Amino acid sequence: MKIKPYILSVEDNPTDVILMKRVFDLKISEYDSVFLPDTDIALDFLIKKHEEHHLPSLILLDIKLIKGNGLELLKEIKSNFKFKAIPTLMLSSSDRDDDKAQAYKYGCNQYLEKPRNYNELKNNFPKIIEFWCKKIKE
Repeated sequence: MKIKPYILSVEDNPTDVILMKRVFDLKISEYDSVFLPDTDIALDFLIKKHEEHHLPSLILLDIKLIKGNGLELLKEIKSNFKFKAIPTLMLSSSDRDDDKAQAYKYGCNQYLEKPRNYNELKNNFPKIIEFWCKKIKE
């Protein structure tokens, strides 16, 4: 039985999680989605999934988390040979140039500001996912 590919999102805002799940269910159903609320849980999850040979196709990270910092998790992911090849996108409400510079310094593949409303999320998010996941398949 083939295991369905999935996208990991590290996001602690319950409203954002609900809206992203809705978009996944309606528009990106070829991928499962896993939402984790903090950096410690996400790193433990990645280690376990590496042992199972089932890493995510894409990682979405928020910067500002209640527990942990997405930039520090990004640095950890990109410095670990087991995870560094996974495309990792920062999806944050921060538009600060220093956050963007730090994210690219640590190896993020793309930095995106969170959509301002559901329609923007619904219209743009599937294109972003398709772009990065298509690159993986090529």
